[in-house]
Amino acid sequence: MASAITREGDYQTFGELLHFLRRRARLTQRELGLAVGYSEAQISRLEQHHRLPDPTTVVALFLPALRLGGEPALARRLVELAKRAQGGRRGRSAEGRSALDLAEIPVLPQNLVVRAEVLAGLGELVDAERRVVVTGLPGVGKTTVVASLARARVAVQPVCWLTLTGGVTVSVDAVLRRLAVFLVRHGHAGLGSLVAGSAERPVPLDERLHLLGAALAARRVLVCLDNAQLLTGEPGVLDALGHLLATTATELLLTSRVDLRLPGTARFRLAGLRPAEGLALIERFGGLPAPVAGALVDRTAGSPMLLRLALGQIRIGAHDPAAFVDRLDCQLELVGYLVDTTVGELSEPARRLLGLVAVFRGRVDLFDPVLVELIQRGDGPYDLFAGMTELHQRQLVDQPAAVSLHPLVRDRMRAELTTDPARLARLHGIAAAWCERVACDAAEAAWHHLRAGDVAAAAQVLVARTSEVIDAGAAGLSVGLLDEILAAQGDPGVPAWRLLVTRADLLAQTDRAAEAESSYRLALAAAPPGSARLQVTWPFAEHLMFRGQVAEPLELVRAVGAAGEQLDRVLAGRLAAVECRALLMLSEYGEALRVGRGALELVAGVAEPARAVAEIVSRVESTMGIACRLAGDRAAALDHLDRAIGSARAAGLRTLSARAMVNLGGVHVDTGDLRLARTTYAEALALMRATGDSHGMARALHSLGVVCRYQGDVAGALPLYEESLAVNRRIGDAAAVGVSERSLALALLSLGRVAEAEEAMLRALSRLSPTAYRWRYAEVLDALATVRMVADGGLTAAVREPLEEARGLAEEGGGDPELLAMVGVHTALAELASGHRERAEAALAGVASADLRDVLPLEAAFVRGALASVGRDPVGVRAAADRMDALVAVHGYRLYEPAARALRAAARRPPPCAGLPRMLWVVVDG
Repeated sequence: MASAITREGDYQTFGELLHFLRRRARLTQRELGLAVGYSEAQISRLEQHHRLPDPTTVVALFLPALRLGGEPALARRLVELAKRAQGGRRGRSAEGRSALDLAEIPVLPQNLVVRAEVLAGLGELVDAERRVVVTGLPGVGKTTVVASLARARVAVQPVCWLTLTGGVTVSVDAVLRRLAVFLVRHGHAGLGSLVAGSAERPVPLDERLHLLGAALAARRVLVCLDNAQLLTGEPGVLDALGHLLATTATELLLTSRVDLRLPGTARFRLAGLRPAEGLALIERFGGLPAPVAGALVDRTAGSPMLLRLALGQIRIGAHDPAAFVDRLDCQLELVGYLVDTTVGELSEPARRLLGLVAVFRGRVDLFDPVLVELIQRGDGPYDLFAGMTELHQRQLVDQPAAVSLHPLVRDRMRAELTTDPARLARLHGIAAAWCERVACDAAEAAWHHLRAGDVAAAAQVLVARTSEVIDAGAAGLSVGLLDEILAAQGDPGVPAWRLLVTRADLLAQTDRAAEAESSYRLALAAAPPGSARLQVTWPFAEHLMFRGQVAEPLELVRAVGAAGEQLDRVLAGRLAAVECRALLMLSEYGEALRVGRGALELVAGVAEPARAVAEIVSRVESTMGIACRLAGDRAAALDHLDRAIGSARAAGLRTLSARAMVNLGGVHVDTGDLRLARTTYAEALALMRATGDSHGMARALHSLGVVCRYQGDVAGALPLYEESLAVNRRIGDAAAVGVSERSLALALLSLGRVAEAEEAMLRALSRLSPTAYRWRYAEVLDALATVRMVADGGLTAAVREPLEEARGLAEEGGGDPELLAMVGVHTALAELASGHRERAEAALAGVASADLRDVLPLEAAFVRGALASVGRDPVGVRAAADRMDALVAVHGYRLYEPAARALRAAARRPPPCAGLPRMLWVVVDG
């Protein structure tokens, strides 16, 4: 019958003849697939002409499996049809073999987010180490990442992919047989016996390894094994792979949920998608509102599998997305796989240790001896090392010295712990002690103390370590804890007035500054006379000054002195520091310096409490630095501010060091070093954002805006001013709002938006007091005059009035030379714009060059050049323009480049006098 078939040509395709021969041999598709190393689906695709056969594989594997050794005609016909399916080519092309390799690699999921950096890093590791295990929790995308890399490498090298399945492909025989099938496809027909070997005549393992090694030695091959965690129970497979890797140039890439003990293998731990990648995946599935999308990425730790499952549930169900994400840990159909394959298989020591780790909200060091002691004493003895090893092996923890859990695993463990409240309280007690003693995180320690039911311990740690909490940026969190303490039943062990002061201290530098003032007042009313009341007085007075008030804090401090109370040196130093600051705000620089020196003398030689002494020194030195700066002694200002920063840093007072840095940046601006000023402000701003210092952050933003404007980036300065204004409005600091509105007005003036600038300047004036920070009020008056000068084109009554008031304020208290110089330069320009050349010259002559700071040297040079232009003195005009160019080049005041160019042009054609103010201050005429 067979001869008739081949002679008559009844079967014209490989698939038809294969189907006939398989049926004749009484083999199912599955049985034939097992015999030749193919899957049942691959055999089906060959018979239905959906997959091209490989003639080499047919000769080496299919002919023996179909028992055609005694029927050469049929065997030749089957091989001939295989070749015909390949277009008559001899053998298989490299492209064809690559296509077969590619077909066996898992198809990548739809809406894939390519993880370019991960793939690049993994590729570099494979090139360097040759054998790599990609580990990670279930669902983080191990198979997808490795499949992506394998697909990319198919074009340049043979890639053998095997998905390991328990009871099917997890054995030495199955793995080596699959490797032999792959090598036969790539032209090593001599390995057919390793695929079709009979049970009666098996090929010994050492012979199989020798034959495979010889074939693998011919070229660089990449072998990928997915689900390699199944090999932990099959050490023989790992030994065989280790032998092949040691004797060939084969590259091995495995995916595993557990660490594998394969010698010489590098580990590549894969985490979830990065936040931007997670959001991109959500967007490809139709998107979610931004807050919900961000929360979903956080709750799933960027796990692609969990994200896809969650998005599917949200899309097909009637779920409110926000509520669904908020209760994600309760969606058992979604998180069950992750939890069951991790937590569900843990031993008792590992599960107990995981419960402890879940109680912590941040990273924890499981190697810390203090923590080990606390665990053994507070949670009973168990094998911590065994538990730690198992958690690490199962990818639940990566670095035991800095452990953090997947959010859903953590939530599952916390839910379990609620069923054992006594143990949960003990674990919170352990966490509280560790946070307090080792992590030095007072806020977190207080949180755990409260969860452990120890209200007194929570209160004591917050009261004793308030400044540490503030510097750590945890003030907002701790206010909530204090509110819990104040509302709790039982004795907190700390007087109510002390708790109220602590609450106010925490609120003082946040957006809730007005609420802080209320807490201070309640504390002052509740504190008994004597030392307790004084401990409320100084922080309350200091807070009032930060909010722009000066009369009440000065009265509070001086009332203490009038009462003749006996004070310890630290408390006396604190009160003196407050008085020093108040005198600065009143522009009494000499008195401020005198009181500041007295405060430093009070705490000189006091060793304890060291942090409190360092705080006093830093505050006083910073205030004295500002006073010296405003008095024109920049060298002394730098010395004081350097000492303020050094004292704060030595004691770990990040908030105070950042505030002193802002003042130091101001001195750099005065001396014309804008680059250094900008660097200093940026460093201070980063510190202030970290500590949540709203007051300081607003100042730093404002100061950065000033530097941006001076450097010519007026548009870039506007958002900085706007953010500074927004912060100051939230905290209710009217004086600071006024200062920022002045700078905003000057920026608007630079952009030619004169009417808006005047409105902003009037708002600024309404927020400031002519007594507190007198120089600020005078600066706003002077700036208002410049805006009106541009609008009016000369010294009108609307210009003269604020200039004269500013001069009067500058002359009070012995005179402020730099303020007087500023008013003098601007008065000279106003007189010249009105055509009063002689008056302008007289006004400018009264300005001492030594008193010029900041941008005043540039503006004074412009006025001198304008006077020369009116006097038809082109040489004088060019000299003034040269002076402006030199100052711009040295200090970076690019804002004045257009004015310098316009002045140089005035040497040839003098401009109208009324346009001079606009020429100087308007950069873009809007």
